[in-house]
Formats: sequence, C-alpha cells, structure tokens
Amino acid sequence: MKSIKELDAKKRNLLTSSGVPLIHPLVDLGNYVMLEIGTPMHVFDLDKLNLPINVVFPSSNGTKLKIIGGDIKDVQSNTLTIQDQSEIQAIAGIIGAQESSVSSQTCNIAVEAAFFYPEKIANQARKYGLVTDASHRFERGVDPKMQKKALERFTFLLRQTIEFDSVDCYSSNFKESKEKIIHFNVKKFNNFSGLTLSTNKIKMLLKNLGFNLSSSKHHNLKFTIPSHRFDVVIEEDLYEEVL
Repeated sequence: MKSIKELDAKKRNLLTSSGVPLIHPLVDLGNYVMLEIGTPMHVFDLDKLNLPINVVFPSSNGTKLKIIGGDIKDVQSNTLTIQDQSEIQAIAGIIGAQESSVSSQTCNIAVEAAFFYPEKIANQARKYGLVTDASHRFERGVDPKMQKKALERFTFLLRQTIEFDSVDCYSSNFKESKEKIIHFNVKKFNNFSGLTLSTNKIKMLLKNLGFNLSSSKHHNLKFTIPSHRFDVVIEEDLYEEVL
C-alpha cells in the first residue's frame, strides 16, 4: 500500500466541500465511501494488529488509549471498544487508536464497516467529549444492511488505484436485523386526519415512498419499513408520510 496514490481531484473536492478533511489516501477513500453510502468506515494498519479483533467491553476501568491525533483517553469498562488480542484499537463507532492508524509506511490494511446502535454511540461520544464524522452518523442512525456493500465499494475503488490481494473477510457479533413491519388502519387514519382517502390511494402513496405492502385485509394494512428509515417507528409516523 506504500505506493497508493491520492484520490482523484473530483473525489478530493467532494470530501473537502463536505467538510471532511483529507488525511491519507486510504482514510480518504473510506470517507468517500461513507459519503456515497452512509456507512462509516475505519482503516487499520493490519501489521499493527494482533488478530482476531472483536467488539467488546474492556475488562477493567481506566485503560489508557492514545487516540488518533495523540490525545490520551481513560477508557471505562462500560465503553464499547474494538479490541485485538492485545489491546484496545478503537472506541467503537467514534475513533481509532493512534498506534494502529494507517501511515505512509502501511503495507497491509484491515477495513471495518460496522453498525452500532445510535444511543450507544451518542452516550460514548458525550462521555469522552469526542465528535467525529463516524460518531455523527452513528448517532443519527446507519442502515444496518449496507456494511457489505460499503466494503465491496471500498474494495472496488481501491483496486482502481493500486493492485492488492484481498485475503479475508469476516463479521463479528453480527445479528441479522429483523424487518420492521407497521400496521396501518385506513379508517383510523381518516378519522385522525379528517380526510377520506381510499385504501388503494394509501397503498399507492406509501408504495411510492418506498414502503412495501406486506399484507392487506379490508382497511387493515401492513407495511415493511426500509432499513434506512429510522424515523418511522409507529403507525402515526406512516400517517405523516401520507400527509
């Protein structure tokens, strides 16, 4: 990876115009994919990791961690972290360790594309006084089904820049996210809104907005909610979409 070139001008301009600083070609590429797909990525120097790595809580309080940028943080035992077999390598969803960050001497890399629950990252970011592009996005919700696509996109773009061998890919603490289904009662909606929309009209409106009809019986409908729509939680949220 030592001979990797900087991103082309178009990609660099997109990053800077979006307020994302240029750091290192590999980090920049991960940030570019984040802007494209919405999934934060972290690039580790693989040769500085003692594999495997896992998402875990530290076994004790006050573990010292030098984060990217050089600041020292006392990591508490209730903090979700990325650890290899030797030490903490990142505060999950927020920032990585200085020691395993990529540099001009990096030859091999490990790329992380993850999903973390918004409330967990928000609490950790406040606790350590850290605000990063990754924490900003995780706090607001990241699509839990886009991590594989993000890695594939990163690999595709990287291969356009430099020749490399992709060695391995694995998941840690992976749980298949369940589809979210919300009931929609047409009569209840019309009473709530003061409108008189037909069942077919509501089906069409919500379908056009990306909500797939999973079942329909008279005035009772069920819609599957897209994985990226974190804001749609209850029936009344669908009312807002129709209105």
